[in-house]
Amino acid sequence: YFEFTNNGTISTTTATSTSLTLADNSNNSFSLRAKDLAGNWSTATTATAEVSLMPVVINEVAWAGNSTTYSADEWIELYNRTNLPVNLNNFILYSKTDSGPYLSLSGTVSSSGYYLIERSPDNATISDIAADLAVSFGNGLSNFGENIALVYKPTGQATTTIDEIPYDFNWYAGSDFSYYSMERYDPDIAGTSASNWGTNNALIINGKNAGGGNVYGTPKARNSLNYLINKGNGVYSSLTLSASGSPYFVNGLQSVTASSTLTIEPGVVIKFNAINKSGLQFINGGKLSAVGSSANPIIFTSFYDDSYGGDTNGSIGSTSPAYGDWYGVRIDSPGTESTISRALFRYGGWYYSGGGWTDSKANLYIANSSASISDSIFEYARVYGAKLSNASSTLAGNTFRYNNNGVEGASAGLSSELGKLALNSNIFSNNKRGLYVVSSNFDSSSSFNSNTFTSNTNEAVYSSGRLGSYTNNSGSGNGVDAIYISGTITQNGATATLLANSLPYLLNGSVTVAASSTLAVNSGVALKGWFNNSTSYLNVYGNLVVSGTNFSDIVFGSMFSSPAKGNWGGVRLYSGSYSSISGATFEYANTALTYNSSPISLANVKFNENNLGVSADTASRNYPVSASGVIFTNNTATTSPGGLW
Repeated sequence: YFEFTNNGTISTTTATSTSLTLADNSNNSFSLRAKDLAGNWSTATTATAEVSLMPVVINEVAWAGNSTTYSADEWIELYNRTNLPVNLNNFILYSKTDSGPYLSLSGTVSSSGYYLIERSPDNATISDIAADLAVSFGNGLSNFGENIALVYKPTGQATTTIDEIPYDFNWYAGSDFSYYSMERYDPDIAGTSASNWGTNNALIINGKNAGGGNVYGTPKARNSLNYLINKGNGVYSSLTLSASGSPYFVNGLQSVTASSTLTIEPGVVIKFNAINKSGLQFINGGKLSAVGSSANPIIFTSFYDDSYGGDTNGSIGSTSPAYGDWYGVRIDSPGTESTISRALFRYGGWYYSGGGWTDSKANLYIANSSASISDSIFEYARVYGAKLSNASSTLAGNTFRYNNNGVEGASAGLSSELGKLALNSNIFSNNKRGLYVVSSNFDSSSSFNSNTFTSNTNEAVYSSGRLGSYTNNSGSGNGVDAIYISGTITQNGATATLLANSLPYLLNGSVTVAASSTLAVNSGVALKGWFNNSTSYLNVYGNLVVSGTNFSDIVFGSMFSSPAKGNWGGVRLYSGSYSSISGATFEYANTALTYNSSPISLANVKFNENNLGVSADTASRNYPVSASGVIFTNNTATTSPGGLW
């Protein structure tokens, strides 16, 4: 008997012949071997077959010619959809409308290759691209439409229609005013579908006409419309962008909506129109799943960026990408969580005053949604590398760099307001600011751990309003090597804790600890002030708990490299506040500690190089004073009034 294997499925038979029905657009493998009566197997015979009922299609038609001067220079492009070369002998391309043209084809079109037919015996219709067939089209292609067919007709056999463009009282697309070609969106969809044809976008073009001018089409190259995501339409059902279809092109503002997920495979490149500006937005339940790999990251970048996806606009280096070439990716889709990993975002953040996207200004903007973002790079944005607004998100292992073109004071690698943020092991370098966190309602349970800040023009971290938890963050070479804090940093009824970092905390003006809240300061913390003694204060209306052991454990001091007395105002404790301060040094302040109707509790505290160490009003002195291990060195005055203890 025989053992027959069809695409991995094994069957046996004693018949000497068999027939199979194979699916269209399929690749098939076969194996056949025989077993004799003695149980011996023959050597297997193998074969492969690719089946396509539409192996070659009409891909592009320049029915209006190439320009006013060269309107007779018409051309037609065919495309081989298969993985094998196709012999075009016995193929005929003709007009069913008037038999002009009527062309018997010859030669071979390579796998996934193009076959260019020009209406010019001198092969000059496309001056810089050789035609596969240059021949008269007879009367030429009518500007009012024709029924064009590609058929297969071996000698003595019936004619089989392979592909066709019907007559519909006009061409489906193209222009005899601008001389843009008619392009097929998808070679896998029938040419009889009007929705599968469109006009070249004049951005992605190829070739020169007989006079050396641009051809507004893509002869012997991928069609401009084939780069589009979902034909440039909104995405209303889940869609996957495959690496095999990359690069993709977004021309305008495109939405993913209706609870759809856009899944992007590793290695995909998406380019955004830098001329009309473009962006990708996720709304109404739409979400993004973009998970790349180390070898094949996912790229979101400018149309002008030749570093990824090639020279898409054919500029040969005459155009270059720039900050704000495109709007960015915007996710404002409440109730969703997007995932981004090993992706690269570049050159986004465009907006215009009084117009679109003024709330984002970022490569990636996430609002009223959540996201997990890891191992990705955000660079060259107009204002923010990424921006989060009421977006509870986790970011780990990312790099934010070169987001620093100076158009706005708030420019930063990452900006975040509202929401709960977990920021771990990220790198911020060469931005205007590293991290910008601002909001009076920021979730104080947010955490910032083991992030690195280098060479940012201004502050490493700028935090306005409620503080999250900062620990083990480091930095160098920034305009201000500090965690810059301002406003009211605590929340009523809650405790905020200053944890140790190699970066100091820096008071920006008067910083407030709210009533009925607590600021805890742990060992290893440096809290500094600067500018002058009238603006840089820590004002405490709630509780201040400073928990060191030795003088050097916690330092309240000056940010200046050459510090001096009065560099900053000091700590002021107001009526209703409570403090417990131990194991700390206060230095270079105007008045290091000022008690206003607040009890004094000091242990192992050093006052060094201040104008005044401690000031206490009458109400404060009426409380029991607890002071042990307190020393004063090089202060202009120790206490006011003198002899507090």
